[in-house]
Amino acid sequence: LDATTPGASYLWSNGSTSPTLLAATSGTYWVTVSTGGCSASDTLVISGDGPPVLDLPARRTICPGETLVLDAASPGSTVLWNDGDTTRRRTITEAGTYTVVATNTCGSSTATVQVVHELCPCVPYLPNAFTPDGDGINDRVFPVFRCQTGTVHWEVYDRWGNLVFTAEAVDSPWDGTIAGAPVPEGVYVWRARAQGTGREPAIYMGSITLVR
Repeated sequence: LDATTPGASYLWSNGSTSPTLLAATSGTYWVTVSTGGCSASDTLVISGDGPPVLDLPARRTICPGETLVLDAASPGSTVLWNDGDTTRRRTITEAGTYTVVATNTCGSSTATVQVVHELCPCVPYLPNAFTPDGDGINDRVFPVFRCQTGTVHWEVYDRWGNLVFTAEAVDSPWDGTIAGAPVPEGVYVWRARAQGTGREPAIYMGSITLVR
């Protein structure tokens, strides 16, 4: 802050008598300048947000085959990740160490996030009903897993326990037939045996209603 006036004396709010004052922090500053028997005062309010604030955890987990988002958003700042990316919101698919530096006019802040893989639940999804009526809508079903799977074997049984469908691939759908012939309406039981990446084999069961 510069109040220089030739031949004047100065008194700042912190007691300084220099013509200039270094304002290192935000706050209210005033100065009185006296010369030739006259005095004049002025007040200045300085505000500042300080360096960016990064609200990132030190550790995050990610399920194999899934993603997570790291958000380094800080208004008025630029960001730089350790791999050269300058995107504030990062979609992460791999485990690793992610370091980001956020910079604004008041300084910079650094945060590091350790992303590790975790064997999350791998429960498959099937609808509770389907309508194999040949209209091209909801005519087939198969289990959808929320994680990467290695081998999948899945089967469908009728209410009496008779096997009506079997497949060795997760994307092999059942179309509501057995040996090419439509099966009756009703409730059927499905059973899937899957081995996800790094997991022991697991068996999942459920039921589905066939409506024509």
